[in-house]
Amino acid sequence: MKTTKRIVTVALIFLFVAGAAFGADDKIISIMYFQNTTKNADFDWLSKGLTDMLITDIAGKKGVSVVERESIEKILKEQERSISDLYDQTNAVKIGKIANAREVVYGSFIIQGTLLRIDAKLVDIESAKVIKGFEASGTVDELFILQKNVSVSVLDALGVKTEAGALSSDTSSIDAAKAYYTGINLYDEGSFTEAAEAFRKATSLDPYYVKPQKSLEDSYKYLKDFRKQRYQREIRQLYEKAAEIKKRLSAEKWMTYGEFITDAYKRGLSQAEIDELTKQNPTYLVCDTRAQCVWNLQHILMEIGDKSVEYFEDTATEEKMYIEIMFITQQSRTQLAGDPFLPEILYMELFSLKHFREWEKLMAACEYLMGNYPDYRMMWAIEDFYEDALAEIAKPKKPTKK
Repeated sequence: MKTTKRIVTVALIFLFVAGAAFGADDKIISIMYFQNTTKNADFDWLSKGLTDMLITDIAGKKGVSVVERESIEKILKEQERSISDLYDQTNAVKIGKIANAREVVYGSFIIQGTLLRIDAKLVDIESAKVIKGFEASGTVDELFILQKNVSVSVLDALGVKTEAGALSSDTSSIDAAKAYYTGINLYDEGSFTEAAEAFRKATSLDPYYVKPQKSLEDSYKYLKDFRKQRYQREIRQLYEKAAEIKKRLSAEKWMTYGEFITDAYKRGLSQAEIDELTKQNPTYLVCDTRAQCVWNLQHILMEIGDKSVEYFEDTATEEKMYIEIMFITQQSRTQLAGDPFLPEILYMELFSLKHFREWEKLMAACEYLMGNYPDYRMMWAIEDFYEDALAEIAKPKKPTKK
């Protein structure tokens, strides 16, 4: 009787939530954790990792709604079930039904040496019949490509046409993904301190990886360290801005804000839809050219470094940000050669060179700016950098110990 009442209660909760979050005509899909049939503990993170990546790809597509991973986790705990229950079709259908889903995806992966194979099935919950099966094979290094191929296949089976290239990845680093989803496993187990350490590792491996930033913020919340939660929220918001700009810069076709709006009108979008699209793509209001976006990105990275030191005494992140600023500058010298906004980007590199005490390089960078852009608005600041570099270079060298 107690178990039946619990099932009914959970089902009513999810029916209420689904009614608020899912469209009336949406295909509601639930994606279960994938079984690690290799039994290699080094890849346990991929069980929830594949699920989360699929959810990210499929969520938000027109006509499709996806049950959040956290919701499945809540059902497992409420039903006193283990993750292994999600590997069985009968149980996957039962749990999907509680989550008010209409279709469910469940599957497994196997790793043999450097080879990876992902198998999955899309099942209709009402009839409990398999709609379609999917398989993707390749090397472990091709993980993200294989995962995208599965996402495309699932979307195709749901009647949504897309291509793998149209699906962006949260990270390009498998090591960063491993650290993040290892943290997710720890977080779900209630080991919030250890989870936070894993999330920090993920962000150190990929500064543009936003998901660990949000999870790190949640970890501080459950640790009841609300000051650090606020600090982390501020940093996370900066990372999100950086990731949005990075995404726009990597787009195949560059569009100004005017072209962005014109394209939206040509596609027949209403003003309300255009307003929502603009809200989802805030960088169009911040910068109109590639150079302006690059410059904004440099400023955001510097602010991340400053706040990381101020809030968490995290000098490692600060150094990574300064290195990234220099890398961006070097790319811009060729990619944005001739752009009138280029000196703004070159100027930002001076802060990095001074931070790393690269006095000879700082002197050369200042001379280049002073010689080629004499009317640059920040020339007085460049002169200060130049004098600092000359003063340091003029200092007598300390004798090296033999």
